[in-house]
Amino acid sequence: MGGASNTALDDVEELRRTVVSQEKKIIFLEEEIRLLKHRLYGRKTDRWSTEDVKQARLFNEAEAGAAEQSEQKQSPSISVAAHTRRPRGRRPLPENLPREEVVHDIPEEQKVCACCGKPLVRIGEETSEKLKVIPPKLLVERHIRPKYACRECQGVAEEAKIKIAEPPKDLIPKSIATPELLAYLLASKFVDALPFYRQEKILTRIGVDLSRATMCHWAIEVGRHLEPLVDLLRQRIRAGPYVQIDETTLQVLKQPGRESDSYMWVYRGGEPGKPSLVYQYFPSRSGDVPFEFLDAYRGYVQTDGYKGYEKVGKKPGIILLGCWSHARRKFVEVTKTNASGHNAHDMLELIRLCMRWSMRPSRTSSTQRGLPRSGSRRPSRFSCRSGRDSMR
Repeated sequence: MGGASNTALDDVEELRRTVVSQEKKIIFLEEEIRLLKHRLYGRKTDRWSTEDVKQARLFNEAEAGAAEQSEQKQSPSISVAAHTRRPRGRRPLPENLPREEVVHDIPEEQKVCACCGKPLVRIGEETSEKLKVIPPKLLVERHIRPKYACRECQGVAEEAKIKIAEPPKDLIPKSIATPELLAYLLASKFVDALPFYRQEKILTRIGVDLSRATMCHWAIEVGRHLEPLVDLLRQRIRAGPYVQIDETTLQVLKQPGRESDSYMWVYRGGEPGKPSLVYQYFPSRSGDVPFEFLDAYRGYVQTDGYKGYEKVGKKPGIILLGCWSHARRKFVEVTKTNASGHNAHDMLELIRLCMRWSMRPSRTSSTQRGLPRSGSRRPSRFSCRSGRDSMR
């Protein structure tokens, strides 16, 4: 009889554990459904303002207010300098632009006084400035090399040769492109985001037939000439104390035998206050790409949470740093599930204060602001239940 009773108790306990497990699973699935619905129909940005925090604390306003008041009593008051208002109205045009004067004068017959008939005297003027643009102007640069020969010795002495100056060295041999044209095309593409097919149409309107394939070939040739400059930028990045790395997918058209995504890797670092950037194309997302790029670098490396960077963090002398922007996204997702019993709102407020503190105006450069500080005061007026101790 006792054995049967124990078996029944065990079955009840097993059922209780099953019910608790199923309830947890249901709560998780409901939160996941809410998150997926928000991704489909909700706001796409993960920005979290102070007003959002106040709205999220609608039902625990008293507790939050009391905690904030106690923090304010402990924190010293800080005086904020008055800001300078911007003058209203249209901003003046830059003084370095050349001026072209256009005078609007009255006819000579009207420069006579209507009362006494004497000539009018100029007593001043009214001026106004307008902005004028001159469309791109193309011209043909014609290179002429005079040829010289001796009429007396022509056809008699073998030493009598025709003399002519050496042709100028072109950046791209046997092409019609000048350095000015190449700089214009590449700046329009990589700085102004103007693709070559659109530049082809613009040149056609001007009256020049320059195909997109030709411009692509020129861009590749110029890239080869710029390789020493890219190597110098790599050296500058490795010489600095702090490097940021990120990667993104890149669509490569008509790449034979390639089905998976390609990637563009971006490296930022170098001298504090004068950062350098290098874009590196690579077919894969392997962690070997940044590992080989950094080479013998020693210092801080900031990345997102991609596991491929773990190999970089294992290199001797490298300290791997995380990214607040990527970390806060997970807490934002928690707030979108409307789940209870979490302190994601508190963590978002703490992250906002930390980011605001790190970007505060100071004498340090933007690159130095990314480095960990020693001896400086961290934000302490905000209390986070479970994350405060781990964040300090």
